[in-house]
Amino acid sequence: MLIDKLHLENFRSHTMNDYVFSSGINAIIGPNGSGKTSIVEAISLIASGHSFKGAEDKELVRRGANYLNIEATTIKGKIATKVKINVVNGQKRVYIDGTAIKRLSELIEVLNVVTFEPKEVGLLQGAPRLRRKFLDFAISKSSPFYLAKLQEYDKLLSERNKILKEDEIDETHLNIVTDLLIKASQPICEMREKYVKALNACLGKVYSRIDSSKKNPKIVYEPFVKVSDAFLIEAKTAFKDALTNDLAKKVTSIGPQKDDFLITLNGENVATYGSQGENRIAIIALKLASHQVVTSREEKPVVILDDVLSELDDVHKDKLLTYLKTIDQVFITATHLKKKDDAVHIIDLTK
Repeated sequence: MLIDKLHLENFRSHTMNDYVFSSGINAIIGPNGSGKTSIVEAISLIASGHSFKGAEDKELVRRGANYLNIEATTIKGKIATKVKINVVNGQKRVYIDGTAIKRLSELIEVLNVVTFEPKEVGLLQGAPRLRRKFLDFAISKSSPFYLAKLQEYDKLLSERNKILKEDEIDETHLNIVTDLLIKASQPICEMREKYVKALNACLGKVYSRIDSSKKNPKIVYEPFVKVSDAFLIEAKTAFKDALTNDLAKKVTSIGPQKDDFLITLNGENVATYGSQGENRIAIIALKLASHQVVTSREEKPVVILDDVLSELDDVHKDKLLTYLKTIDQVFITATHLKKKDDAVHIIDLTK
């Protein structure tokens, strides 16, 4: 998968601009406020229909305009596909080869991306919901089944919480919904554990390519009950043990919505014992490992690294850039690059 051309019209600070990209590393260079992050944000929109910055559609329209257009040509194998995203008065329409699509999930067949952005530096030290979001997004991109199970679970969780908030609890109704919730939780936890195992198979190799410390990284998944053949029995016991607390607080206190994971370096939690630099390298390695997991299925997603170089020392920058040369297509943003590298295609926004 590659993105070949990109046209931006009234997108963020871009009035009307066209860009042509290459395979390998594309470095988008420019001072802060020059619109370099907007370019990779537009690429993420082509891949998912959503901004990786979490912005609403109307916020993407250039100030003073009432519409935006994003047009891109992507290449998968020998097949070129044209994608257009149009937002008019806050209403978004997405087209693939001129035909309006019904589900944004259809975009994953056109372009798949793995992104790193500055705010994710706190992924390991931040709230557990950030790490669950990482897992859920990564797995959902390649598994409609997982996404459907998440939606089913969330619906049942809302129903159970609604029951717990009632003045008089209907115990029969509560038990039925709880059993359904437990059943729905099993495939979610199983697929999360399977994905973490796949990440661990890649993480050490990626980490060693961008850091020479010879530390052994490992992702440790922490489900609400252990994933095993006895999952349903143990989950039922866990919900029974938590019932008194759930009734008192009127909310479901356990389940996949409370799961977490951590990364260890030589057995120690990097979020607790690691430096900021070690945390940053661990997160970058995690993101690149997620790219390798998808690549092993021959989908080869595009990698977006927004402002990833600014906090790295020269040694880690060189190692990272060397590793990135092994990936089919990468986009990095930076205010400048110290070294000229013929293998890097530079889009200079100052010119």
